[in-house]
Amino acid sequence: MIRLLLFLVVLLSCGTETEIVYRYIEYRDLGTTPEEVWVCYNPQSQHHGKLCTPDCYGNSTDYTKFCWKITREDCVEISNDWEQKNCHFFD
Repeated sequence: MIRLLLFLVVLLSCGTETEIVYRYIEYRDLGTTPEEVWVCYNPQSQHHGKLCTPDCYGNSTDYTKFCWKITREDCVEISNDWEQKNCHFFD
């Protein structure tokens, strides 16, 4: 019984919060376009579809909000909806 109680105490003492890791990408006009960009996916935010910043996540640990990477190579042939909406970052 004491082992079980001790086990539960140890188990409950483990942290449950997860740190959100993000990539903040800042581009300066250097006369060239980037090889890759990170785009915000958070349809409930004004940052949706823009370059990824910490504001993309808001104050939530909701994992349905994320940033995804596209490369210049992904935009060679634009035929899908997501390409039409996001490949302008390479113009």
